[in-house]
Amino acid sequence: MRATILFCILAVLTCGCRSRRQHGDELLMPESVGGSETVQSPDGDDTKTGEPVDPEDEFTAQPLPEPTLRRGLVLSVVVLVGGEKEVDEGSVMVDSEGMLSLPLLGKLNVAGKTLDETARFLKERYDSFFVDPRIALRFCEHEGDATVSPWGFVTVLGKVKTPGPVKIPPTQDLTVSQAIQQAGGFEKAARTTKIRITRRRADGTTMTKTINLHSVGAEGKVADDILLRPGDVVHIPEVVF
Repeated sequence: MRATILFCILAVLTCGCRSRRQHGDELLMPESVGGSETVQSPDGDDTKTGEPVDPEDEFTAQPLPEPTLRRGLVLSVVVLVGGEKEVDEGSVMVDSEGMLSLPLLGKLNVAGKTLDETARFLKERYDSFFVDPRIALRFCEHEGDATVSPWGFVTVLGKVKTPGPVKIPPTQDLTVSQAIQQAGGFEKAARTTKIRITRRRADGTTMTKTINLHSVGAEGKVADDILLRPGDVVHIPEVVF
C-alpha cells in the first residue's frame, strides 16, 4: 500500500515538471519576442520583416558614402613631379564603359572607384614614367545637367515652380527647404504642412515621412527640415479647398 502511494506521488510530480518545461519553452519561442514591421516591397506587396524598425531612424542625419566614378562624371587630373605639372587634364569624362582616357596611360577602367582609390590607381601607372608623381584629382560638374553629379540628386515634384532633379552639393547638406528653393520655390497652391519625402532602402523597399515645413519657420522646428539623400523624392501636394 505504501509503495503504491509513493508511486502515485512520483507520477504527479513528473507530470508537473513536464508541464512547466513545456510552458517555459513556449515563452522562449520567437513569436513571443519583439514585433514586426510592414514595409512596401519593390513590387508593391506588403512584406513583414522580423525586426521592427523605427521610421524616424531612416531619416536621421547620416554620413553619405563617398561618391564613386561612373559614366558621365568629369574629372580634373593633374600630375605633379617635383612641383611641376607634367600632366594637366582639366576636363576628362568617364565614358559609357567606365573608362578614363589619359596621356601616356591610354584608357583605364575606373568605374566604381572613389577619388582616393583612383589617385592611387593612377600613381601606380604613372610611376613607370615619372619619379614619385603626385596625383591631384577633383570632380568637375556640368552646368545645367542636374542628373550628372558625383553626389547624386533628389527629385522635387508637385506644387513648385520648376519640378525636377536637384543636385546634392559637395557639402552634402541639402535640406528639404533648400531643395524646394532650388526648384523655384512654392506655387501659390502648395500645401506646405504635408510635404512627403520618400526614401528607398538598400533592399529596395521604401519609407515615407510627412513633414510640416511651415512649422520650421513659424515655430522654429528646424529638425523637420531634414537632410536629403541621393534618390530621395520630395512631393509638395496641392491645398484642398
